Amino acid sequence: MNDISQNLQVFVHREAELRLALDRLSLLRAGKSVAESILFFHGVPMVGKSALLQAIKQRAIQNLIPTALIDFTKGFEDPKEKVRLVREILRQWQESADIGPLPPLVTEDEPDAAARKLVAYSRQLHQGARPTPVALLLDTVELISHEDFSWLQRNLIEPILDGEKSFMAFAARAEHIELPVELSWPVSRRTRFIALKTFTPEETKDHYKALLGETPPTIWHKQLMSNPNWLTLGVPGLNEIAFEHSFDSEESGVRYMVEQVVFKRIAQGDVAEIQDLILVMSSFRKFDYRVLAQMANHFWPHTYPESSRRLGVQLARKMKATMLMEMRQDGYGYVISPNIRRLLDDYQRFRSKQQHFETHCLSYLWFQEEVSQGDFVSVADQIYHLAGAWFDFRLDVNNELKKSENIPNESQGRSKILLETIKNGMEHISDKSKADTQVDKVLNAFQQEKRIFSWFLSHDEVYTIIEACQNGLDQAVLIADKHDNR
Repeated sequence: MNDISQNLQVFVHREAELRLALDRLSLLRAGKSVAESILFFHGVPMVGKSALLQAIKQRAIQNLIPTALIDFTKGFEDPKEKVRLVREILRQWQESADIGPLPPLVTEDEPDAAARKLVAYSRQLHQGARPTPVALLLDTVELISHEDFSWLQRNLIEPILDGEKSFMAFAARAEHIELPVELSWPVSRRTRFIALKTFTPEETKDHYKALLGETPPTIWHKQLMSNPNWLTLGVPGLNEIAFEHSFDSEESGVRYMVEQVVFKRIAQGDVAEIQDLILVMSSFRKFDYRVLAQMANHFWPHTYPESSRRLGVQLARKMKATMLMEMRQDGYGYVISPNIRRLLDDYQRFRSKQQHFETHCLSYLWFQEEVSQGDFVSVADQIYHLAGAWFDFRLDVNNELKKSENIPNESQGRSKILLETIKNGMEHISDKSKADTQVDKVLNAFQQEKRIFSWFLSHDEVYTIIEACQNGLDQAVLIADKHDNR
């Protein structure tokens, strides 16, 4: 085991990611080169990217490696700020290790000239009598414009990497590899991408225990540990916030998380204009431009007097800018960020029961119409919103909701209604060449998204739907044949 790995301290459920960095630093200290000398950590807001970079910096400094950590929430946009960026990197390198005097930087230096001085200095360190590797850590790179990031790669990152005695780590908001910046080939070929996952319930429980230390747990702490992810969904930053507060009810906890954390800390920019729309769309497992425009037009007709595709595109652009909406992993449609969607959906239910219920009812009818037009894939969303409406109805103990006559009454037998929904949907399949594919997509949705459907459906109900789709694969082709022969 190398010397840096021996110094590895407890870092709750991020040990593997931390070790990747420390092993690279150890190789560089031993005078060896590293093939993937850049680690690019990405994940949802508050998943622990910044904390991980801080931990890497601390370990690197402990091992006398000049290390700079730059957080792009602190500017560096215009040319003058680029000179300040170079100066800040040099200052942190010198502060973190005894590496001798810095090259002189003057206020009048052009950004490119300042960058050349920094690169020359890093190579001087690499080639000294006792070669010294350097580390550069860049946080929140999603805030950098494409133009500025191109300058950064061309003038700093690529030249420093050419010295082959450098380690870098980047961090950005991105749940999947839909990164907010474009890496040049000299950079991307030496980069390893690592997605930071949210914690499982057991990992969250470990996180709470680490936060608690030797302090006796309060009633609130015991409640959190008994159902670890009920409020925070396993997002480490939310775990810490929940641990610091003692909420008197689930509703007060959800309200605080959404109002004080999601909208004020996680969201980027001013979300006031589309906050209500974001909350409505949190009731969807997926949506597209059309659904987005339909919902906006229905609930706020004075603000959105039409439901055109143009409106949907404009609203989607505004929602994506908040970093609370993203493309689905399968590439079909959008979704409110999965790791906070349930939190926003619960908040909307507490905040506006009728609007929440109406959203599910409207969506059920919308997707039912899509199915009747031959799009059997939409039956998955039809069932999802039907079950969501049933869920709201059961929570309505004071009979406050205005019921819809167009929604099947679950008292008629939930499993029976679900099977009839699948059967009726298949009767509308008219394209023989797409019949199997459509049924397969619905089957995959229920198999791969069991956790999401289990919010409203029991395990047996989900299994019943899966079995119905499996049995209906051949039937779907026969039904499509009938349409062809009419």
